Amino acid sequence: MPDADKQQLMLKRPVTMKVVVTPRWKEEVQQQLQTQTGQIDKQLQELDMQGQRAIAEIQKQQGAMTNPQALQQVESVQNQVNQKKGELQQRKNQAL
Repeated sequence: MPDADKQQLMLKRPVTMKVVVTPRWKEEVQQQLQTQTGQIDKQLQELDMQGQRAIAEIQKQQGAMTNPQALQQVESVQNQVNQKKGELQQRKNQAL
């Protein structure tokens, strides 16, 4: 019975912790948050630019926007951009 010797018992219970927040630690955390949100904002801007370029390219290749296929492609690109923007915004909100 070698397996019986390896059995473990883990007890869980709430533990209250008290932490002293120093001004230096607070500044470091604020800087990290600013950096993270800045990076996400930059990604959002890049995503907007990529979406605009993709739409412009579709319009250029397909000609007039009366073409149903071109309209469908533009809508697809917009949906993809909006979905990704939502994901990035959610990450930003979680960081805050």
